Amino acid sequence: YILTKNSIKFNLSSEIKDDEVSITTASSAQEIIPLLAKNSECFGVLGEPVLSNALKKVQDLKIALDIQNEYSKINNNESFPQACFVAKDEMILNHEKVLKRVISLLKDNKEFIKYQVKTNNLIIPINYHYQLQSLIYSIIRNGGGNKLHDFNDNLKNFKFFSFSLLYGGSFHDKKLYFKSHMHLTIRFLDDEISNNFEQGLKLDMQLFNQKIELESIEIKCDRINCTKILIKMLSPINVDRTVDDIRINYNPKNKRYNELINQNLKDKYKMYFNIDIPSLITLEQVGNNKKYVTLYKENPSLYITAYGGYFILKGDSKLIDFLYYTGLGARNSCGFGLFDIVEVLK
Repeated sequence: YILTKNSIKFNLSSEIKDDEVSITTASSAQEIIPLLAKNSECFGVLGEPVLSNALKKVQDLKIALDIQNEYSKINNNESFPQACFVAKDEMILNHEKVLKRVISLLKDNKEFIKYQVKTNNLIIPINYHYQLQSLIYSIIRNGGGNKLHDFNDNLKNFKFFSFSLLYGGSFHDKKLYFKSHMHLTIRFLDDEISNNFEQGLKLDMQLFNQKIELESIEIKCDRINCTKILIKMLSPINVDRTVDDIRINYNPKNKRYNELINQNLKDKYKMYFNIDIPSLITLEQVGNNKKYVTLYKENPSLYITAYGGYFILKGDSKLIDFLYYTGLGARNSCGFGLFDIVEVLK
């Protein structure tokens, strides 16, 4: 659009032609790095963390334009949208009712608690899970909550809530930078704890000794009534077990992955409802799942390995609804296992 409006000739190929702009697409951002290294006259569109990797690998590479900053300048400091809904003219003309239904479902598919926090150049380390969990605990306590510790026995301890990764910032030098806002999604299974959290949000909050302010909050209590869904992880899934004081991590390709996911589900469901789960669930990976290794806590060091990306989740609708609020896998209240529903499948 920009090239056409400015009468600039272009072609959609990797072939370099005189007096034309060649536009090449890549299946992944990593594929753009060698193209930038090969031709000094190339421009690439990269997001983090690939950008930081490219700056290290490609000599004399410079940032010509920060799309996030430019977008914020013309949209009152709003964050750059991470996704959009696009429909062709033919679809709009011939299937208006379908489009309106899809848009309605997209509006309804909102998280239980989603809030936007106002920040003033907040800078935090990439390993923030423990501090963010501590902040959530303190908010619940400030709201009069003491029920968190009711859900435990001598062997297991579940909090029955989970939260997403922090969104809205940029990554550089192993730190996250939030210029004006950050977004966080939290879901609670227990209404009392959820109410305590809402009440506690009225008090002052700090993260890594930096003041943050709640700017907006959205509350929605979705009930999940489906048996097969495509999901996207808002925070990665942790699956591990300890054998002879040695912690073993499992990736989605491991044959025992589903077994351990189900065992964790059985334990959580039994502790909360005091009944056994009606059936098992299955979790099938879709594409490649990104590996996360998080330093959760120091002294002693605790590293948590988890996997994000997309999965197909199948099972009883009551179990899927339960997992929607509590999270998949282990260490949910540490910020692992929260997912969003991308599509309901047949």
